Amino acid sequence: MPYQCIDCSKRFNTSKGGERHCDALGHQYILAKCYECGREFVNARALEQHLSSTVHGYCTICEKSFGNKWRLEQHNRDTTRH
Repeated sequence: MPYQCIDCSKRFNTSKGGERHCDALGHQYILAKCYECGREFVNARALEQHLSSTVHGYCTICEKSFGNKWRLEQHNRDTTRH
């Protein structure tokens, strides 16, 4: 995954390039992305906290994924083809 500056959206192929850019300008950059919901985080610790506190939902019938279990349950109630 390319690294991306949150403040100016510039992308970098290496974490070192992103670090240099962001450190020089006082910006933050994306280091980690949740493989379940696509949410992006500025560090691995924030991603770990997200993964441990978030229940992701995945519909095995239509293969859609949802950010949390409640949205999956709502999808199952609202979808008549299941």
